[in-house]
Amino acid sequence: MGGRTCYWTPSSTTQKKPCSATKRIAGTLKALNGLGDAATSFALAGIHYFAAGTLVGAGCLEPTPFEPATCVAAGFGAASLTAGGTVLGGLGVLQVKEEVIPGVEQAINCEP
Repeated sequence: MGGRTCYWTPSSTTQKKPCSATKRIAGTLKALNGLGDAATSFALAGIHYFAAGTLVGAGCLEPTPFEPATCVAAGFGAASLTAGGTVLGGLGVLQVKEEVIPGVEQAINCEP
């Protein structure tokens, strides 16, 4: 049995260049910018949800002679506000995915 002896040798011994401070700062600024945008979107979504709840409370819980009509109108207005809040929340998630996470990766790994 003619056995062969195998020795592991690395195929390439290239080292990564050290990361420059400007790349790290650029990644950090990109992440902070995206975080600010996402926080604004989430805050506006919360305001929309709060306004929708307030509208339903004001239109449906106040005893008036026109309560059925005001409650229906408040329901339509709240549905519109809720849809807007959902879109803004989704936009915030997209901003985190597209700006914050790549910026953090760039700041840590020094990759574009």
